[in-house]
Amino acid sequence: MANVKNLLTILFSWQSKQIKTLYAFVLLQQIFGAFCDKMLEIKNKYVGSIETFLFTLEPDKRKYNPTSGNRDFMMCAPDYLAFGSGKNGPAFQIDSELNKGFTYQSDTYDNPLFTDQKTQNKFKCLCIEVYYLK
Repeated sequence: MANVKNLLTILFSWQSKQIKTLYAFVLLQQIFGAFCDKMLEIKNKYVGSIETFLFTLEPDKRKYNPTSGNRDFMMCAPDYLAFGSGKNGPAFQIDSELNKGFTYQSDTYDNPLFTDQKTQNKFKCLCIEVYYLK
């Protein structure tokens, strides 16, 4: 696994390998992440399908499938990566430097906050691991 510094490095690496599927783990004080069924590209619009889902591994193993709330599965913008949306915000969003992010309950996945303190929605990324399948 390569040591990546920012979101653009990840995207250029993926494009050169023609990756069809991405499996991403975001490791924080809790472990959560997303399974992406489409290759991420900077588009400034939501992409993906009902095959995209979110998950937690710690403290509990749980899968969050898309609901009928909306079709805002994932978005890759120049300055962030976001999954889901809702009246409060995305299920989670990470900045382009892969340092920090925030989480909300989303209509897309009907997820809880992914932080360990349920009253605090901001987090610092301690480690991000990306796995992909060709």
